[in-house]
Amino acid sequence: MLLISILILSLLAVLNYSLGAKALFHPAVVYSASWAGGLTILLLARDWFYSLSDKTLLIFVGGAVAFSLGSGIAFLFPQPRREGATGPLSFRFINVLLIVLGCGAPFAVIWMFRQVEAHPAGNFFVSASLTMLDDGVQGSLGYSLFANCVTLANLIALVVFCEKKRYKRTWWAVIAVTLVLNALTAGRAGFVTLVFALVCLDWFKDQRVHWKVFASFGLIFALAVVGLAVFLGKATASTEASVSENATPVIRGVALYAAGSLVAFDQVVRDPNVVPHTWKISAPIAHIWHRFDPQVKETDSDTQYVGVGPYDLEINTYTGYFAYIDFGYLGMMSLTLLMGFLISLAYRKALTGSKTWQIMYAALFAGLPLSLYGEYFFRGFNVLSKLYLLLCLVYWLPGAWYAGSRLLRRSIERDLAPYRTGTP
Repeated sequence: MLLISILILSLLAVLNYSLGAKALFHPAVVYSASWAGGLTILLLARDWFYSLSDKTLLIFVGGAVAFSLGSGIAFLFPQPRREGATGPLSFRFINVLLIVLGCGAPFAVIWMFRQVEAHPAGNFFVSASLTMLDDGVQGSLGYSLFANCVTLANLIALVVFCEKKRYKRTWWAVIAVTLVLNALTAGRAGFVTLVFALVCLDWFKDQRVHWKVFASFGLIFALAVVGLAVFLGKATASTEASVSENATPVIRGVALYAAGSLVAFDQVVRDPNVVPHTWKISAPIAHIWHRFDPQVKETDSDTQYVGVGPYDLEINTYTGYFAYIDFGYLGMMSLTLLMGFLISLAYRKALTGSKTWQIMYAALFAGLPLSLYGEYFFRGFNVLSKLYLLLCLVYWLPGAWYAGSRLLRRSIERDLAPYRTGTP
């Protein structure tokens, strides 16, 4: 059944590729191919992981079909109009954002180094990880400012990369600062999301994969995933072991990170009470509401670990479907269809050349392969909304300002025309 599911998902990816103008970064292509790839890893891993039930495989295949259907519906709507080029006022806003990042990044670094001193452990990254997981620290102002600084750096990196022709030298400084800030979190999600989004943005230049850029970002991806796995001791890897001794644990850890969540979700399908269902798509709304009314409790998103293989492999992520499981199987498919529809609408707008929507889609695109790991669409609403507001500030507001100025100028010239001709 596993092999049949892989073949169906692969054929679905090929079908979407053919129907989607042979666009490699078409959302339905990426989604179907990602799930086919995740199941292929499980097939190749053999006895490293527990086997998946037929019901779970049916959910994965049905979800890809629902996503593809939603994507197809989005393409039935009229093509959005093209947008104009970036104006000088947009670059002024970008310059202001760069100044904000340049001023805030040193304080973020200093704050983390102080926290590392307060959380002594085996090495710097273990201490940083303990800091990010400390409930007492998470409720502090410093933590909030640090997290927002990292988020801002990621968002600015996307904008500057999109305007790389104007910010050739600045881009390297921005990506360096962004990578350092992400490294300080001792987490891999930031690196992975950023790399996927940047590769997607690069593709929009001429809808081709530029292999030098792809290789550069792939190297960053590999170093981040493998390096943090060793420093954090994931899958029994250790900084004290040799490269050859770390090879098997690192490969097993990469496989766990890439496909272990699929097995974890299968454990939930087999026994819905094996772990509490803490991933709620309403979590972003509860978070915003809590800001205005502290009596409203935020949704606890922490999940328990569950065994996914006979080699003491455990993981606490359960794929994006885990966030929908309380809606039942029909609700799960409906939400996946809605996600495919909305993301494909963003993709269509991105194809018009709109930099706002190219960056928005790049951020959404990053969540498609990561859906094997977690839910980054509905539960990522806060970050996506911040990105959209930032892009409106950079691209939409200047355009609205220029349009309003032209309208006002024409109105004034029309009112003054009779006086210039001497016939008021």
